[in-house]
Amino acid sequence: MPNSTGRRVLTRLTKIFYEVIPPQYKTYCALTSRISYSVLRKFGHEASIVPCQLSLAIPNQIFLFGFINPPPQGQWNGHAICTSDGYLFDAALAHCKKYIEGIPDSLATPLAPQFATAIARKTLSESSNAALWWMPPPSGFDTALPDEPEGLIEQFAERLFKRLLIL
Repeated sequence: MPNSTGRRVLTRLTKIFYEVIPPQYKTYCALTSRISYSVLRKFGHEASIVPCQLSLAIPNQIFLFGFINPPPQGQWNGHAICTSDGYLFDAALAHCKKYIEGIPDSLATPLAPQFATAIARKTLSESSNAALWWMPPPSGFDTALPDEPEGLIEQFAERLFKRLLIL
């Protein structure tokens, strides 16, 4: 991908991420964020992994994912995304699918301005008035991401990197 930008890489990742990554990882936000981070770094782009709380807002209901209850022993109860070049990439939206149809497996969307309270917002459907909001974690939660197997991260990142090179 000559002349790529972080934004362009993230946007293209939405099209191929789960062509390369096995579907059993669709709920592993810490892993998928680290994989996308590694892909961006392979292209030479600055990137960050950002812990957050994901909110699915549909008329008369809001569903929260990450940082909502104390986690069971040995588990992480957060959500994480990868950001670069004013965009975020989230490849762990599978939890939302039981509440609304049509949510993609992954998406890239612009970040909110730095002075905003939210990290980002994405309207999913104008007709149903559904939206995703990425918010900073509430205070009092451990936001340190769990360890993930580095070999697995690099293996998948290299596959995605090579796939993106031919797009």
